[in-house]
Amino acid sequence: MRHSTAQLLLLTPIIISSLTAAQPNGFLAGKVLYNNYTQNAITVIGALTGCTDGSPAIPVVELTIDAAHQAMLTGRLTCTQLLSAYVQRINRYDPTGTNAVRALSVTLVADGLAKDAQLQQVIASNGTLDPLFCVPLVVKDNIDLVGLATTAGAQALLDNFPAQDATIVAKAKRAGAVILAKVNLSEWAFSATTSIGSVFGVVRNAYAFDREAGGSSGGTGASVAANLAMIGFGTDTGGSIRDPAAFNYLVGLRPSLGLTSRTGIVPLDLSRDIGGPIGRTVRDVAKLFTYITGYDATDPLTNLSTTPGAVPAGGYEQFLVAGSLKGKRIGTLDYFYDTTSADPGVLAVYNNTLLNLTQAGATVVRNVRIAGNSLGSRDWTANSTLTTNSWFTGFGAAGKWESLNSCGARLSYDLGVYLGSHNSTFKTLQQIVDSGLYHPVSNASLVSSLKAGYNYGTPADYPTAAQKAAGIMCSCGDFNTNPCRVELTKAFTSTMDSQALDALIYPTFVNSPTLLGDGISPSGLVQNQVTPQAGLPTIDLPQGLDGDGLPVSLSIVGRQFSEPTLLSIAYGFEQLTKYRSPPGSFPECTGPANGFSIVPASG
Repeated sequence: MRHSTAQLLLLTPIIISSLTAAQPNGFLAGKVLYNNYTQNAITVIGALTGCTDGSPAIPVVELTIDAAHQAMLTGRLTCTQLLSAYVQRINRYDPTGTNAVRALSVTLVADGLAKDAQLQQVIASNGTLDPLFCVPLVVKDNIDLVGLATTAGAQALLDNFPAQDATIVAKAKRAGAVILAKVNLSEWAFSATTSIGSVFGVVRNAYAFDREAGGSSGGTGASVAANLAMIGFGTDTGGSIRDPAAFNYLVGLRPSLGLTSRTGIVPLDLSRDIGGPIGRTVRDVAKLFTYITGYDATDPLTNLSTTPGAVPAGGYEQFLVAGSLKGKRIGTLDYFYDTTSADPGVLAVYNNTLLNLTQAGATVVRNVRIAGNSLGSRDWTANSTLTTNSWFTGFGAAGKWESLNSCGARLSYDLGVYLGSHNSTFKTLQQIVDSGLYHPVSNASLVSSLKAGYNYGTPADYPTAAQKAAGIMCSCGDFNTNPCRVELTKAFTSTMDSQALDALIYPTFVNSPTLLGDGISPSGLVQNQVTPQAGLPTIDLPQGLDGDGLPVSLSIVGRQFSEPTLLSIAYGFEQLTKYRSPPGSFPECTGPANGFSIVPASG
């Protein structure tokens, strides 16, 4: 039967049900941990067979922003119909498929109705839609959204209801987007490969349910890949936008530090944290990115976005032009990964990418090495265990490798600042650790960060006066105040300048997505070695499937504020190869024409 607009959208969110009683404010009583796994006990559940209880107004699998807007302006689609189609897919596919969606937005019904009224006015006046009009957007659950708790995946924050939206959420809404849902993540954004937390369990890869979805924005990656949303927000400290994009065959953009605000995002390390888009096409990513960049008085680092040329007038879509690979000079960072442990199938895909680039008119410069360290007498050798996240300071035999990853005091300090401005019960990392309301896999990292906080106090307290006197140069400061990270950024840029390079590339991972709970096999993680420490932008996108049909991703990194160039190269490669294809377990919903209905998840 047909349902009213309200009936179509008033669904019980994907919730933790029948496991424990929920208090009125949504805080779950007790310390029960859900959908946990260990390395020896994993339950793998397949998605429901098909979605046959009705057809959406238009097909939504791989639907783009432009295509949706065209359908709306020609009277073939309303905003409510579009939102309802995604809600139907979430309720049908997510609980036993990706386990990515934690809760639907509480304003979804009102948002749909308001957009429908706006659409009628635009059509009647032959006007134009807002650039992100009714774009169904999912938000990682460490990003503030009014009406739902911001949990960072941990039960300790289930009562953390923010008073206002995160800046990037507010900006997307102002451009017309509708927030569809909050999505699951790696608790506290710790893991680069696994997305699991005490609030909603583990996220499964959209292409293989027994595989990792990538951390920490795994819920964003899996839901967008499975077409449970049109596009989404992730956050990236070491690789958490690019990892899930890589594992789920998507486009993920980690912006230059300072281009997007971190206000309203649960911090992990504010010297490296950044938010950005994850989508299915370069154009959709460029479109969303255009409307979330720029200065925010509540995040001082965004003062960098006022640098002349940092944010291009007219947005980022203007750089997506045909034949954009021709004439580009692209270097390869071959020494970033260890070929002895790499999957030959993944390397074969990457080698084919190099051939594709050359055939499209780009010049590929092999084995570019980052050099020019004025703080020490040795160049950076990123594939060494010792130097992957370090920088050589001092000269001669007295020189030493110092960490580029700041220090563990950042989490203790930065999280305390965030919680101090919010209404959650717990205000410090110590209180959270004492509560035990987090997943066991987080324990070691939380305790380590807590100890570091006691050792150093605030980020400004490291290095101590005694450490400075002993020659320690690196600090816990931002990438533009930590001397070692400033030097890395300079060396990276001068290396590119010396060879007239437009960008550098490498495979995001040199191994396939690992099995859930597999703590032994190498992940082949490559892309966390330069971008976070140097504050540089990177875009990741599909470059083919390996022999097992699993996604393989390409990373493209450039100078600070070179997003126009990176998006141009990514678009050229995307249009040349057309690699992106949806996962097979989430087909279009079917049924009687215009007759689909949604039964509330609660029955």
